[in-house]
Amino acid sequence: MLSLKAKRVVAIVAAPLAGLGLMISLTGLSPASADISGSNATGSSVGTIPACSWHLVGVSGSVSLVHSDSSKYKGLDYPISGSTSSSVDSYVAPSSASSKPSSPQADDCSWYGNEVGAQITIATTGTPMFAASSPSSDTSMDFTLSDSFHKLSATVSPSCDAPWSTPAAGANDIYSGHTSAVATSLAESSVSTTSNCSYTVGFSVTVPGGMTPTNSGTTYVMSGPALTTTLVTSNS
Repeated sequence: MLSLKAKRVVAIVAAPLAGLGLMISLTGLSPASADISGSNATGSSVGTIPACSWHLVGVSGSVSLVHSDSSKYKGLDYPISGSTSSSVDSYVAPSSASSKPSSPQADDCSWYGNEVGAQITIATTGTPMFAASSPSSDTSMDFTLSDSFHKLSATVSPSCDAPWSTPAAGANDIYSGHTSAVATSLAESSVSTTSNCSYTVGFSVTVPGGMTPTNSGTTYVMSGPALTTTLVTSNS
């Protein structure tokens, strides 16, 4: 049996041996030689708003021109006038819009950098004139819109606020050699996603004096020039 002293010697010697065994075990490990990798797929859902476009609605099918009172033609100049029965609307909205938005918002649509200006024209073709459709075959009251003194004037009311343009006096007159008028316009640089203009168009003309109706005492039904309202877009 070992003495207490001998036991202490054995314990002291055994500790380094145990440490040496641990060192041997650790140095026996080798690092991994292969790369460890993975991959990520990326993607997103990007919502878009509709594209903007110009719209034109409310152009009346016909406009009746009448004298300001109940008096009748008696060989003197006889002014007659009338206006569209409802407002004409020119406005920006999504391309698919079927009517003018009641409360347009800036993000209802986007021009996506492709803004275009708008010009509202009122035009006719051929030689503008008024001709009687009744009495039949009676041309005694027919008259031609031959010049700036014998013309059909178109007046936009109310004028749209700036930056919409207000035509100069006479610019909306229709007569031979001047068969296209500009009601109003908006430059490309001023166009937004909520641009709009509402207006009525008044027309006036004077039945010239000096004519003698073949069927005096009857009512002549007169047809004037057919006018086409067009919204023309431009990049200028």
